[in-house]
Amino acid sequence: MKQPLPPIAIFGAGRFGRALCGALRHAGVRVSALGIREGGKATKEQKSLRTPIRAGAREFLAELEDRTLVFVCVQDRNIYKAATEIAACEGAKQHRYAHPCATKGPLALEALQQAGAQIGAFHLLQSFGPSIFACALRSSLSRMARFCRSRWSFLPGR
Repeated sequence: MKQPLPPIAIFGAGRFGRALCGALRHAGVRVSALGIREGGKATKEQKSLRTPIRAGAREFLAELEDRTLVFVCVQDRNIYKAATEIAACEGAKQHRYAHPCATKGPLALEALQQAGAQIGAFHLLQSFGPSIFACALRSSLSRMARFCRSRWSFLPGR
């Protein structure tokens, strides 16, 4: 029996975040929220996705269902900053987080892990997780990879 995908949200509405949101919507997957930077205004491209847009980490997290799988889709150089900003918000640890950067590994989200959240990395060609990777998150990312017809791999000890 197929397990349903967890609730999904995307923090970061640049090119990759918008593309992921659009691809998921096209595949029939509901994206519950799209997060943009604090004080930011939604662009025409972001609005065209017909997904609720929330400015800033606090407002973004406030809208999510428990145990949402959040893709942190900010520019590679901003992953640590975004993780720290999200981790400082109340309720951050009740969600699971992954980022699509192939070069940084899951520990780019270490601030979220230190806050008690499950973390991982989700790249379209490969996915990585540390040896302490939680089974529920690994399972969610694995289902997501299969759903997107992407290869899944688990590299212990990262």
